[in-house]
Amino acid sequence: MDKGILVYEIEVEEYDVEESRKSDIPASLGEKVVRIYDHSGRIIPGQVKVIRTVREERRGAEVVLVGFKRPLATGKKIKAQGEKGRRV
Repeated sequence: MDKGILVYEIEVEEYDVEESRKSDIPASLGEKVVRIYDHSGRIIPGQVKVIRTVREERRGAEVVLVGFKRPLATGKKIKAQGEKGRRV
């Protein structure tokens, strides 16, 4: 059997999460703070809407790289390309 390195296809999805909270809580790095308005267009005092981007990685199919020249550390990412229908 050929020796190789087992890696995984990683699927990455990014989406925005919105939440309302009190305005006295400071924003964290990467958060966008927006004022909240009522139906008449006035600012609701003491409340803000916080929008932050969440990045989610999911480990997908296993791929064995045969004849790969260098070892991979856990979590290291590489770019690989294969042909559909062929063993990679």
